Amino acid sequence: MSSQSAHPGFIRNFQLYFLTRTEGITFFIMIPLTVLYMAVNLSLDERQFRLMLICAVAASVFSFIGTTINNMLVILPINRFFRKIVSGEDADDDTYARALGRFLRLPFIHSIGAVIRWIVGLAIFILPFQILAGLNGYQAANLWILLLIDPPLAGVLYFLLSEIYLQRIYNHGVFIRTASHGFTRRMNLRFKLMMFAVVTMFVPF
Repeated sequence: MSSQSAHPGFIRNFQLYFLTRTEGITFFIMIPLTVLYMAVNLSLDERQFRLMLICAVAASVFSFIGTTINNMLVILPINRFFRKIVSGEDADDDTYARALGRFLRLPFIHSIGAVIRWIVGLAIFILPFQILAGLNGYQAANLWILLLIDPPLAGVLYFLLSEIYLQRIYNHGVFIRTASHGFTRRMNLRFKLMMFAVVTMFVPF
């Protein structure tokens, strides 16, 4: 058996698996739901609706590019380490320490990054849309309230999804040099349930 086939896909293709399982919730679930919320609650006319779609697509593309670059930089130490173990090489202590440190902090980094990216992305979308569409006070208020919904929701979901996925990788034994330490950042079931309860509070009805 080759050294590459000895490791599961979620290690060999860590970047693809991790980003798909976390960022996918933004681009395939949260953004469509946000657009649906605006279409239902803003009472837009035909012109405003078209402008909304154009601004949403433009903001999504900008966000996707920025998100991809940021995430590649964030997980770079982990990627370097995983590439070495997949190819059968021995990682030096510095590479290992950097990868482990980033791995343990990744749920927090990823969730904070999600909050910031959603705030910036919404601002990029809302400001030109509000100006070009000539929204009234009611429409603008319902639009800006998204800043109180989407960023916190994204932060909580990214933290949960990251922690669950990274726990699976950690249990595989890739960081065996510190196996006795345990996954010190792991959340217990009670805390996970509490976080899901917080999520439901931010879901618009």
